[in-house]
Amino acid sequence: MKYTVVENFLSNEESDYLYDYAVENCTDDPRPYYGFYPIGGSDLLKGDSNLDFDASKVIDAINFGFKYFKENHEILGNFVLDRVHFNIMNAGAMLDSHADDEIAYMKQANEKQRRYVISLFLNDDYAGGEFNFEDGKDLIVPPKGSLVLFPGWSLRHGVDKVLDGARVNILIVFHDIF
Repeated sequence: MKYTVVENFLSNEESDYLYDYAVENCTDDPRPYYGFYPIGGSDLLKGDSNLDFDASKVIDAINFGFKYFKENHEILGNFVLDRVHFNIMNAGAMLDSHADDEIAYMKQANEKQRRYVISLFLNDDYAGGEFNFEDGKDLIVPPKGSLVLFPGWSLRHGVDKVLDGARVNILIVFHDIF
């Protein structure tokens, strides 16, 4: 199965609120041209997180993703929320095409797991930065407020170079452990 785009998951006002929070709070990432701000992991669903912003729409996206992936993919073993974070890709940033299973740091010792990903787009006023799938054969620029859901472990994906502005999203990662 390929990816799914759900447009208008967030209203413009909800997108703007989260975008402004991300821009104000993201810190430089070790990768050039990136900003990063962790939101949490499974603690979000337990109510154990101490967030200083309204994360209700983020939690809605997490719950939507749980349901979507369970209904549309064969989940093996335990299915858990791994992490949630704001991600800013400034002009110059890019992400080489990959499947998550190819990246050494994403592999857990003594566990088999597969990653499932949601990217929640908070803006669309940047140039470049196309989401590419299948080594660039399929390029998309999701509208502001959209969710893109895909099996990161099996579908090759990446981001073309951001040419102008900043591409701001929330990344939500689940995995099954079997």
